[in-house]
Formats: sequence, C-alpha cells, structure tokens
Amino acid sequence: MSNFVVPAPLNLNGNLYGNWKKSKKSFNIYMTASSYHKEPEERQVAILLNLIGPEAVELHETFKYGKGDEKKIEKVLQAFEEYCNPKKNILHARFLFYNRKQREGKPFDTFLTDCKTLVQACDFKNADELLRDKIVLDAAENFELLNW
Repeated sequence: MSNFVVPAPLNLNGNLYGNWKKSKKSFNIYMTASSYHKEPEERQVAILLNLIGPEAVELHETFKYGKGDEKKIEKVLQAFEEYCNPKKNILHARFLFYNRKQREGKPFDTFLTDCKTLVQACDFKNADELLRDKIVLDAAENFELLNW
C-alpha cells in the first residue's frame, strides 16, 4: 500500500462532477495498481469509503440502495456518479449555444471551441449541422469563411 499514491479525498466543493471524475479515476488506478480490484466487492467498497474522506462517507450514508447493493462496488460508484453529475438543463444549454456570438477582436478558434463545447450539452440529433450553421451565421468573420 505504501508503494502507491493514495488518492485524495473527494472534494465536495466547487465543480462537484469534475472532482468526482478525478477521484473515481484515481480510485480505479489505485485499485488496479495495488491489485485491490481482485478483492471481494465488500472490501472494495470499504477501501473506497476509506479513501474518499469523512464528508463523502456521510454523503454515502444518505444514498438509497437495493438489498445488498451497498456492498457492491459498481452500485456505490453509480450512486456517487448520479449524485455528483448535475441534471442536464437542455433548454438552458440550447439558450447558451444559440446566443453565443464571436466577439469583435476575439480569435475564431476560441469561438469555434466554445461552440463545440456548448453544442455537446444540447442533445441535438443533428449537432454537426447545427454547429456548422452556427459558425456560418454567428462568426464575425463569416464572409471570409464562406470565401465571398
């Protein structure tokens, strides 16, 4: 155990989902590196709870599990995932996407990256087409893009 970097406790402040993703990744790496992933599930859950810290353990105690599921590592990880992953507000995501414009003097690459990031949260069936249209309509340099 001392040969491996022990994951830091789960930070329940700030970007909760980002913090959870980092903690889960560190936990999985630790479990594999230490061969603890071969241990019985109940022990894996105990290791997780030991590593994520007292605040996260208190949070864990509020989760509702089916009979015996609190001893299954995948069920416990899923419960944390569901708690830490914010519910999508598709309407708000689409509002942000549709209202994003390239600002004067700002590089096109920044605008493109922002639009690609925003469109991912929108759950559009035709996201690539809408992204293309957004770039053509709202880029400050749109005439140059179209070669007019």
